[in-house]
Amino acid sequence: MPIFQCTRCKRTNPPPKRCAACKKAWYCGAECQKRDWVCHIFDCNPTREINTADYLALAVERDLIPEHRQTCEDYGFFRPIQQNRDLLGVYVSLLHPNYMAVKPQVVHKWRKQGALAENIKKEFEKSPDRMKSPDYLWFLRHEDVFRSDPQVEERSFIRSGANDLVRRAWVFTGGSPTLSTEEMQRQVSALPPHKFQCHKFFAELLSGSHPSPEDDVLWVEFGFCTARDREDERNIARAYKWLMYQTTLDEFSDAYRSKTMIELFKKKGFNDLNPCIVDLADPCLVDILSNPGIRTVWYLRQYIETKIIHGRQNQKIKPSPIVAADFGFTNCLDARDHDLLFDLYKEFFALGSRANPIELCEAAQEERLFCVFYGGSLNAD
Repeated sequence: MPIFQCTRCKRTNPPPKRCAACKKAWYCGAECQKRDWVCHIFDCNPTREINTADYLALAVERDLIPEHRQTCEDYGFFRPIQQNRDLLGVYVSLLHPNYMAVKPQVVHKWRKQGALAENIKKEFEKSPDRMKSPDYLWFLRHEDVFRSDPQVEERSFIRSGANDLVRRAWVFTGGSPTLSTEEMQRQVSALPPHKFQCHKFFAELLSGSHPSPEDDVLWVEFGFCTARDREDERNIARAYKWLMYQTTLDEFSDAYRSKTMIELFKKKGFNDLNPCIVDLADPCLVDILSNPGIRTVWYLRQYIETKIIHGRQNQKIKPSPIVAADFGFTNCLDARDHDLLFDLYKEFFALGSRANPIELCEAAQEERLFCVFYGGSLNAD
């Protein structure tokens, strides 16, 4: 009889029981099931529609700035990176079960009523200790953030925040700091495509961020798609940020275009100084950064991750035709078949270092996916 781990705490004793709604997750008790709901709601069969407050609660649970675009719009995450971290701190105080523990549905209701700021203030004012916290003091200084029209906020960010990020990269790469915004934008837009992408990448790294799966180019082509988990992604970003300070934009973009990025890392001494951050010999990273083409398995992973970010109920997000053909989605007869196949690949990538995406892609091209999954060749071990 198989032994199951609790999805939340990973314990096997007491014996976990399966989620009655989806039959996929296992929990050792009500407490673990309750705590994991902010994550599990995206994989389960909830009795209500998932909304942006659920994505906000997920971001709080992970202590990460939301990646879901509508959530960023609804809750004010269109600012320079440090302000977003401070903003997240307010929501952590509000939503996290160790603090105020306000339910996501309540926060959703406040926002829909246009009373988010007023109710957040009331929650903080219920306790003198909360009113002394750094999060509350930041909230008081930026109360307008919680009252603003999100569309106006986004346009404001695009005009100011995005320009600030581009200017930082512009000055970092040797551009004149006194150049007008209009002329700077014109010159950046006129860069060759490979150099433009690297300039954009520099801007993200300088902001303390890195590409997400929703970025069609950077997340895949710079190898973030090979990360086993979020910490692995952050390590890849740290490696690139280190390299960025060792090179010029010309040198970096030439390596990007010629697929010699790993050689550039080695030339600058990355292996000697940072052997534990990123393994430059990782076959998956080598596959992305050194081979001329990009395997469709990496775009499959991008589809899976993007769908997770936006919610599997979002029918607008579909695999590209070539991914759908290579990995069997074109053979699905209905939505249920598609969901089952989606879950299969999601579980595959969740194996982390035990998964072998290159083998999966080769199996897809040779039309032997069934053998990979059911013939004992699912992972790299």
